[in-house]
Amino acid sequence: MFAQAHRHLIERHLDAYNRFDVDGMVALLAPEVFFEKLSGGRVTTSAVGIEAFRKLAEHAKILFS
Repeated sequence: MFAQAHRHLIERHLDAYNRFDVDGMVALLAPEVFFEKLSGGRVTTSAVGIEAFRKLAEHAKILFS
């Protein structure tokens, strides 16, 4: 059951991500979320905390929509 709950959260996150639904993504995160984007083995973007992640996601939404 534990694995099924994790799978459901991952599916919800991916659905929100694919719809550019920042609120939906943020709703699933812990307040102390730590996010890093890696490219070429290096950290190119990072965010610590919900608000920092939200700002990053909103900016990415503009770039990719």
